[in-house]
Amino acid sequence: MNNLTKRTLSGIGFILVIVGALTGGPLTFYILFIVITGFCLWEFYNLALKNGADVQKTAGIITGLVIFTVNFLVTGGYIENNWWLIVLPFIFLIHIRELYRNKKNPFRNIAYTLAGLIYPLLFLTLISQIVFIPYPDPGYNHHMILSLFVLTWSHDSFAYILGKRFGKHKLSRNISPQKSWEGLAGGLFFTILAALIIFYLTSHLNVVIWIVLAIIVSVAGTFGDLTVSSVKRSAGVKESGHLIPGHGGALDRFDSALFIIPLAYAFLKLIL
Repeated sequence: MNNLTKRTLSGIGFILVIVGALTGGPLTFYILFIVITGFCLWEFYNLALKNGADVQKTAGIITGLVIFTVNFLVTGGYIENNWWLIVLPFIFLIHIRELYRNKKNPFRNIAYTLAGLIYPLLFLTLISQIVFIPYPDPGYNHHMILSLFVLTWSHDSFAYILGKRFGKHKLSRNISPQKSWEGLAGGLFFTILAALIIFYLTSHLNVVIWIVLAIIVSVAGTFGDLTVSSVKRSAGVKESGHLIPGHGGALDRFDSALFIIPLAYAFLKLIL
């Protein structure tokens, strides 16, 4: 099986898993994204280790999973807001534990450990906020987050295809030489087209909102991708992991979403 076939089949399987989990309801959503959160944190901390930071990988991952879980349960209305207090001991324990590890550069170690709880964890927790936005009805709604993923996949696919065919002007030659302004423009065009199709099929919100979301997806997704590329380059690796054959790790697959989700959420909160 050649690499293109492997990449295509695993990509289709990945999309089917995402769609199935989102449409399956809050439980399947939680199971999928708690797993993705764990893998993203694992890969982030591995990259930090390659950059010379002696992070508290296990403590960081456990804390991240607790934060994701509490956020999901509070946002969904399953538990009260005061359950957020349970997170505080985990944060303090990271600081206290560093005192007894006898490692070099303790401040740096703590900073990198906590960085994982901001990027990528903070961005991933906002997915829960989006699925519980009252669109189109109160309660769990997969429509908006699934639409954002469709827009993201549209941009990634067409930016790659058109950039490879027509790309001449590089977006960031030092970080990702394959990405071009032509690819970004082509990805944006087809992402707006996908947004118009979603608007036509659903009739939810208005066409201007969908066009703005398409622009957010294309621009934020591009720079989210470049950010992860810069982190990988500094760590001296090509891929963040090997979770998905032909596609790399979880961070490789969700690099665009890590920037798209918070900006899309902020925009939706302003207009809904």
